[in-house]
Amino acid sequence: MNWYGRVQAHGGQTWLRPAAAPMVVERSFAWAARFRRLVRDYERLSQTLAAFHYFAFACLMLSRIFKMLY
Repeated sequence: MNWYGRVQAHGGQTWLRPAAAPMVVERSFAWAARFRRLVRDYERLSQTLAAFHYFAFACLMLSRIFKMLY
């Protein structure tokens, strides 16, 4: 996977610059690591693990919404 984007200067020079996508993914993994159940893979079914991920991110989003409101 290529996470670099080409940037072109005014003089026609180009160089590679890291894109923001890896930072978003790493930050999401760090947020998920706050939930103990998601740190290790204890589940037998992949659907169960996916459901816990949805639940964890829903909790994170709800906490952010409540912080914005109050």
